[in-house]
Amino acid sequence: MDNPKIGFIGYGRHAKANLYPSLQHLGYKISAVATTHEESARQAGSDYSIPKNYTDHLEMLKNEGLNVVFICAKPEQQVQLVKDSLNAGVNVFVEKNLGFNEIEAEEIRILSEKMSKKVMVGFMKRFAPIYLKLQEIVKGEKFGKVVSLSQIFTSRNFVNNSKEYLLFGVIHFVDLIRFYVGEIVEVKGFETVNGDTLSLSFSLLSESGITVSLYFSASPSWSSGVQEITITGSNGYARTDGISNLRYHYNEIKSEIPGWQTVAEKEIQLNTMLTTGGGGVQNLYLNGFIGEIDYFLKSIGKNLGSINDAAENVKTMRLYDMLVISL
Repeated sequence: MDNPKIGFIGYGRHAKANLYPSLQHLGYKISAVATTHEESARQAGSDYSIPKNYTDHLEMLKNEGLNVVFICAKPEQQVQLVKDSLNAGVNVFVEKNLGFNEIEAEEIRILSEKMSKKVMVGFMKRFAPIYLKLQEIVKGEKFGKVVSLSQIFTSRNFVNNSKEYLLFGVIHFVDLIRFYVGEIVEVKGFETVNGDTLSLSFSLLSESGITVSLYFSASPSWSSGVQEITITGSNGYARTDGISNLRYHYNEIKSEIPGWQTVAEKEIQLNTMLTTGGGGVQNLYLNGFIGEIDYFLKSIGKNLGSINDAAENVKTMRLYDMLVISL
């Protein structure tokens, strides 16, 4: 669909920082916006030249003849907002999390299928260049069979408990586990709580026999945060650090000279080009926001495979439930 009629529900911090600018950069116009407060609806209209603004999303869905609606609201509101949009016959892009468990996610999958409308959930890291490059490397013949994956994710503590941290802080990395190793069949978890510090450790096993180790921590001591993924193959390894650094290594054909006698061992490092020309848009690309929105809008009405759709969200929320239960 080249020129979809787009509506937007929400004008909070995340939407303003990432989703509205991504749509604007891609050249898409928003026809109508709905927020719970008239002031924010008018502000969105003024900031992005949106001709119609509403304080009732149902009224917007009824009146505007939309093809697509973007939803970025409070987590507890999003399931109902998606249901309302699907029942109005509109394709939906919704920020994570969609639902608080597998059961709520499944309700959306069933309705999406019934209404024959697309739902895409904003697990944007699947579109981030560094994670796409990591997937390209580990799927290459030189890498060999994937045998293990490990993750480290840390941040300041902004939640009340481990369940909330997994859902609101770590869920993108939970989704990436499935992106790289497929479905998980077994989970063992351990939790330590010490005042404002949460420490979570998990051991997982995938259907294909890949082992996964996870370390997540929410603590005042991690104010700067860490995001790392390491994947080991039978003939190489690859590691990411944040959204701009990736290193990988392959075992080359061995020479007659022992490796310890030479300087032939090599590790390839890939980095993002830093340039003032990128401006604020660079982070929108590197984090995957522009990629996911571009793919979603191009997929409507075209024969493009579904990524991060309602069915995939069910599987990610199932893994989330497994992690929570293991604690």
